[in-house]
Amino acid sequence: MRLRHLALLIGLLPIAVSGNSVSASLRPDGLRVAVGPTGQVVLHASRIPLNQVLQALSEDTGVALNYAEAPASPVSVICQGNALPRVLQCLLGTQASLVIERDGNPKARPKAGGFARIRLLASTFAEAPQLDPEVAREIDMALALSHSLSPEDRAHGLQKLARIEAVSPEALREAYQAALGDEEGDVRAEAITGMVLLDAENSFPLLSQAMSDEHPSVRLAALDGMDEADEKTLPYYQQALTDPDESIRALAGLRLGIE
Repeated sequence: MRLRHLALLIGLLPIAVSGNSVSASLRPDGLRVAVGPTGQVVLHASRIPLNQVLQALSEDTGVALNYAEAPASPVSVICQGNALPRVLQCLLGTQASLVIERDGNPKARPKAGGFARIRLLASTFAEAPQLDPEVAREIDMALALSHSLSPEDRAHGLQKLARIEAVSPEALREAYQAALGDEEGDVRAEAITGMVLLDAENSFPLLSQAMSDEHPSVRLAALDGMDEADEKTLPYYQQALTDPDESIRALAGLRLGIE
């Protein structure tokens, strides 16, 4: 039977899921669910049966998910949203038939996001989107690499995700944001480059902070991501002229027109 893979096809609101404000369950079978304090959800799955993904979402959010039978075919997906229904739409398709029951006492279970129960109608699974098997394999490989023990593989995984058209900008942003906290400088540098490509206009706060990173590749990526020298960036180019790393000094001199 042809394996079904569900996609990174829908743009959802980006959310922050770092620090002590989030509970995350890390599962050894390639399934990760992170839940924010007021119901924000991030889902990563790599070739995980759909019924197991739904079970994990229900367990980690505390929202009951009712359905007659969900397919056990594997899915590869990155989804995020400010509430569970948005993530379900990403996972199952925007036409997913959801019957939502609100929580009468939302303050008692804040991570449920105000939802008590969501019923998934049978038509939901019949209409779930499918990826071309070759694209699905590319996503699987990129996700696996981005969670590798090897720093080189993690950086390469981010590069591969960026080249797959089926991966939404929001999903890429979430992957880059996670990689910004990587212990290896080369992985952080790759994440910075990716964030600039996604949204150069709003990247300056990230770049200015990264200029103080201990790893030269991160500082170089940050400097390279900045606009040509102007009133805002000039202090950082001047700082870079005295950087211990030769390549950073050279780039700063080039941008400032210094031979």
